[in-house]
Amino acid sequence: MVVVEVVGVVMMEEEEEEEEEEEEEEEEEEEEEEEEEEEEEEEDDTSWIPSLYAGMMFAVGLPCSFLQRRFGIRPLAISGSIFLTGGLLSSAFVTSLFQLYITYGLVAGTGAGMLLFSGTCAINLYFNKRRQLACYLATSGLSVGSIFYPILLNILIDKYGWRGTFVCVSGIASHTVAAAMLLKDKRGPEKSVIVKLCEQVKASKTYLEISVPEKDELPNEKNCKDIFNVSTIAYPTKGLELDDYLKQGIFLESDTKSGTIFHDPGKFSQQYIKFQNGYLNDLSKSKDELLTLKKKEQNIPQRSWLSDTRAVFSNVRYLIFTCGETYVVMLVYFIPFLYLPNLATSLGYSDSTAALLITVAGISSLATRILNAVVSHKTKINIPLLNGIGLITGGAFTIACTFLHKELHLFLYAAYLGIFSAITSTIQSLVVRDIVGVELFSLAWGYTALTSGIMAIVGPPLAGRIADISGGYSVTFQYAGGMFILAGFSSVIISVIKTCRRKTVSIN
Repeated sequence: MVVVEVVGVVMMEEEEEEEEEEEEEEEEEEEEEEEEEEEEEEEDDTSWIPSLYAGMMFAVGLPCSFLQRRFGIRPLAISGSIFLTGGLLSSAFVTSLFQLYITYGLVAGTGAGMLLFSGTCAINLYFNKRRQLACYLATSGLSVGSIFYPILLNILIDKYGWRGTFVCVSGIASHTVAAAMLLKDKRGPEKSVIVKLCEQVKASKTYLEISVPEKDELPNEKNCKDIFNVSTIAYPTKGLELDDYLKQGIFLESDTKSGTIFHDPGKFSQQYIKFQNGYLNDLSKSKDELLTLKKKEQNIPQRSWLSDTRAVFSNVRYLIFTCGETYVVMLVYFIPFLYLPNLATSLGYSDSTAALLITVAGISSLATRILNAVVSHKTKINIPLLNGIGLITGGAFTIACTFLHKELHLFLYAAYLGIFSAITSTIQSLVVRDIVGVELFSLAWGYTALTSGIMAIVGPPLAGRIADISGGYSVTFQYAGGMFILAGFSSVIISVIKTCRRKTVSIN
């Protein structure tokens, strides 16, 4: 009996020990789950930092368009350099994640956006024939940065820590002040008004209306030093330049008579008309008619922000571009770049392999930009069509990479990801300028950048939520690929509309 009792006691002690071990294991599992949840929450919180930076870099486009129209490109770029440098430097002294949201996400992101907007406007305003070449060469620095910047950051973090890294990076960013001083506005607002009026005038049937004094005071042909020949009757005056004639009082309307215009450099610098059959006999001699020029000058419409905005959004192609491409593309544009390393590690590849994928994408992007610069310089390219093809093929490759899990396939996708980014990121500003023209480009690009920024802020956290719900990154990449394809078709529609309008104009 004693043995039985001893055995029973031992068994009870073993059961108690097993229960204690199970309780300890459960507590450890709960602690691990809590730690994982905390890590996920921290990852969600930190993911907002690059999202805010990227979003602000685009979202400030609309305010920048007003500042550029008011102060010019150079002051805007210098201000952006100061914001960027100050934001990065102040990030080295933060004590909380919320402060980093402000210093890096908002302040530094705003500065980067001001610089990006200034550079984009400068290229599209300065260059006409070689605009594509200039855009590809100017943005090639993005590819160089994606190759070497991660390596530099790792070295700086290992040596100085993350605070010292922010100080070093702010020093690098301060060099943009010198670069910003090299920018200047090529076209002032007054000349832009004249050019716009000239374009409107040349598209209409015109005649010359000139107020002159009495017939007896008209000088003869011998006394006139400057002679202008007019031989157009009821068709556009392609030979007239509005810059030369607007101040002299020649206004173009809807009927034409032939003759010779004599310019007498006299006291009032007026123009007179002599026709082949003699001087005009039907000109009014009243003083009211002599005030025609002054009244017409006062009635010239002035450009305003509201009228320009109305002109931008009344453009069907711009609406298609904004709704079908800007909203869609920027919602998912950063997903492949942010989550490709995560996709590789989830498939069992090492962290070094995952990091190498981004380097391959950067090298491919640099090579594509240089190649496109050479090709666009020598051939005429349909910009919206090229953009559409790039988006459609990029979406197809993004979906395909979720079914091809070999290491070679991932590297091939990374290489094409560089090609895709080189085409689409550079060509967006070219598409906008092609749609609205140079006069409305600054305002139109501001609206485009604003919508892009909003989507860039929302997009990455939304993609992360999709990955959490689906339990992997395959669905996230398929979602991004589908959106790219949808946006590509909208760009093709823009190209078709442009081609049809050209054919209609040529027929007429």
